[in-house]
Amino acid sequence: MVYPENPIYASSKRMYEEIRLLRKQNLAVDILFFVGLKTYLEYLRDPIRWIKSVRKTSKSEKIYVKFRFPHDTNFFLKLFFLSLNFIMLFFNFSLMNRYENYQQIHSHNAAMSFYSCLLAKIFNVDSIFDCHGIRYQEMQMSKKHRYSRLRKKLDIFIEHFAFCNSGTVLTVSQSMKHYIKKISVTPTITLPMCIDAQANPYSIAKSHKIRNYLKLKDKRVIVYSGSFAEWQCFEEMSQLLLTLQSLKNNYHFLFLIPKNDKKAVVNFLHERNLFSNSSVYSVRKSRVKYLLSASHIGLMLRKNSPVNKVSSPTKFSEYVQSGIPVIASDYVGDFSNLIKKEKLGTIVDLSKLTDINYVKNLSLAIEKILKSVDSNYFRDFIESTLSWDLNSKELVSTYRSNLGVT
Repeated sequence: MVYPENPIYASSKRMYEEIRLLRKQNLAVDILFFVGLKTYLEYLRDPIRWIKSVRKTSKSEKIYVKFRFPHDTNFFLKLFFLSLNFIMLFFNFSLMNRYENYQQIHSHNAAMSFYSCLLAKIFNVDSIFDCHGIRYQEMQMSKKHRYSRLRKKLDIFIEHFAFCNSGTVLTVSQSMKHYIKKISVTPTITLPMCIDAQANPYSIAKSHKIRNYLKLKDKRVIVYSGSFAEWQCFEEMSQLLLTLQSLKNNYHFLFLIPKNDKKAVVNFLHERNLFSNSSVYSVRKSRVKYLLSASHIGLMLRKNSPVNKVSSPTKFSEYVQSGIPVIASDYVGDFSNLIKKEKLGTIVDLSKLTDINYVKNLSLAIEKILKSVDSNYFRDFIESTLSWDLNSKELVSTYRSNLGVT
């Protein structure tokens, strides 16, 4: 069972970090988990421990957990479930609000923000839409032909309704901010996926120790940390790794993958003849940083698509905080330009990853970067630009303004 204190996905970690930041400013935050059947059954197995786990992570006193019907269904079922979910949410929020008199609702993802916008109008409160990505575009990439036109139109309506009717939209990148401005005049705040500046995992001694433990002492370790989602460019990643492998046999590929994706990634690597030079681990989010610091360079490849152009992958900050440069493609939100500008790695052309001469030059470029890399500079740079505390000032200011707190 996965407890909330050990979030698997970056979106969950983001929620807890935002709550932590608000609590540090003495702003009271209650949490309502409106969850699907699987999570709700996990909660029912040990509700006391589940709630304690949330309190440990968020420091919130009042935590509510309620069941909802699924959002990822066909058009007609989704329309029906949206109506049922809103009725249930309205009933639950009404009971909660009788005792608390809430002034603001902060929602993560489009569907929850759709409900929140309706609640905000009924109860005369402010609402914040915390937008992590363009959901209908993600669904289109992952489901392909199984994503019907009607379902897509409904998802676009939900997302645009949330953009236009929220009091504030919280974005993860400047690119997303520009995307939303074409749709809505709602005020936006940019809060990228950041890191905890106090949790500094990097040291040369620790890096050598972990590499020795993993029996990677004489290897060039290239790491990928993330999910097996369609937009993560696994095909292009395999092309790059296979070509590098054909040039030198001292490369080792380290994959840090959520438990749910591990089997699929292992099968993928076997099919591409990469498994013999790879390791696949599913570890707690809190332990990822140690494996990153045992690596030499991180991978972050994305194609030219709206999903990727507005993204803010947590892995970028985690790689650089761990003292390792990044191999990235263009179109990774705001980070591709930051890598070029600050010399935090190298940008590759996805269309040339099977070209032996191109990858040979890339291999030489990697060796040059690794010889000149200053891991302390990397760490200091990311902590001075992408820490949660540094980037949260506008969010805290918005909360104070909406709540009338000076």
